[in-house]
Amino acid sequence: MGRLAAGDRARRVAGLRRRATKALGDDGAALRTTAPGYVLELQPGSLDLERFASLRAEARAATDNARKAEHLHDALALWRGVPLAELGNEPFAATAVVQLNQLRRGALEERINAELALGRQAELIDELDGLVAEHPHHEPFRVQLMLALYRAGRQADALAAYRAAREAFMNELGLEPGAELKALERAVLDQDPALATPPAPPPLEPAEVAPRRSRRPGVAAALLGLLGLAAAAVVLLLRDEPAPIAVPPNSVAVIDPATNEVIATVPAGIRPGPIASGGGSIWVGNLDGRSLTRIDPAARGVADTISLAATPTGVAFGARAVWVAHGLTGQLSRVDPELGGVTTLDVARTSIRSASSAVSVGAGAVWTVYADATLGRVDPASERVETTFAGSRPTAVVVGGGSVWILSSGDSTVYRFNPGTFRQGPLGRSNVGRRSTGIAYGHRAVWVASRGDDVVTRIDPGANSTLQITVGNQPAAVAVGADAVWVANAGDGTVSRIDPATNEVSATIDVGHAPAGMVVAAGLVWTTVQEP
Repeated sequence: MGRLAAGDRARRVAGLRRRATKALGDDGAALRTTAPGYVLELQPGSLDLERFASLRAEARAATDNARKAEHLHDALALWRGVPLAELGNEPFAATAVVQLNQLRRGALEERINAELALGRQAELIDELDGLVAEHPHHEPFRVQLMLALYRAGRQADALAAYRAAREAFMNELGLEPGAELKALERAVLDQDPALATPPAPPPLEPAEVAPRRSRRPGVAAALLGLLGLAAAAVVLLLRDEPAPIAVPPNSVAVIDPATNEVIATVPAGIRPGPIASGGGSIWVGNLDGRSLTRIDPAARGVADTISLAATPTGVAFGARAVWVAHGLTGQLSRVDPELGGVTTLDVARTSIRSASSAVSVGAGAVWTVYADATLGRVDPASERVETTFAGSRPTAVVVGGGSVWILSSGDSTVYRFNPGTFRQGPLGRSNVGRRSTGIAYGHRAVWVASRGDDVVTRIDPGANSTLQITVGNQPAAVAVGADAVWVANAGDGTVSRIDPATNEVSATIDVGHAPAGMVVAAGLVWTTVQEP
């Protein structure tokens, strides 16, 4: 934001203060003057966004669908109109608006799933018709509409809904419907008994019934964080140095390794997870949105969003393409980075029990692993697929030091494969921590993040030795670059920086929420951030 003349700055600050005071309804007691600007001191739980997140967390923790639906109804009742409508023309609000809309859509999906499980399909059809019209390319709403129609005894309408979805995707995106929609169409045609409404649970005893939460209006009429953004604007108007950057969920945090600080955030899709770099872009797989977000690292903004056929559980770049692993379907997609076209290969068996899969490119091939113990080697030119077995529940793969390294979470082991012979190499395996999910190669070592033990294990292939380094809570991913090893700690919302020369944590960076995936590119560290 450019600097303003003193008179303009004073008028804008006064206007912001009047609006904040009116919204708070407390004579401005929470808005305190503190050099170099103002500080907004709110009591915990006073923002709609906090109550929304709390109610959604309660819903996810609920053991029955009735309570889940009730909590989500209450959470969604906090939404009134367009998010941050009064700040719609302010550049600093654009990212927040995108994130808020994504949060609401995710909660809607969860509430509808709970109500479908309760047998309320007839009541949901009109609402789902409206949601499909509002979000025509969002497949989960179309899946829910088809299921509601089928369970309401309208099989022909359910099939018509599939045909409408296919026509929209083909005409507007040039894509076939995703695997889930196709599978649902087959199940409807077969009248699969699995599509029936689940049996109702036994009624709760009176003492077990939770009291209904009152749906009282929020504090601020502008919805979910207007006051926080207004106060941030006041500080930006008055101070010369940059304000600390808060990282919202469903975004990518950008860290400057020179200062160990977050310098920017970029909105991503719903529950961004795997992340990769290549072809002058950053690529983010969105787990709940079944899409691939392309980020321009120079502009630090979203350049494109590409729909995928299934959930992206691994992303890598190489051989002039983006490669996306789909753990639930056992498939691998090739995405053309220029045209956005997607082709999909079958590699492993379909798994509905575990979504873990990963992909890496190197040594002349594309390497991918799946939860059924499959290691796939794909020729990027011919797309010829070869498979072998690797460990128990492999969760990650990386190519480095002339070898292919497979992280097997099921037996807490790293397996080393020879890329030429497609067999285990001379150093057969190395033991690592429990619930290991992330692997990287650099500084002549393999680095493994283990959630179960809060450690990163350094494997030295030359000495055939291992060393464990304690990091933050539940490390989920690891990346190497900018003369450091970077670790995403999902449990405490931090990023640990490890000095590979001393094998010690040299810095801890707060990113809030739950960092999930990491990559080092364009001289910066990029980490996806999810809701906790």
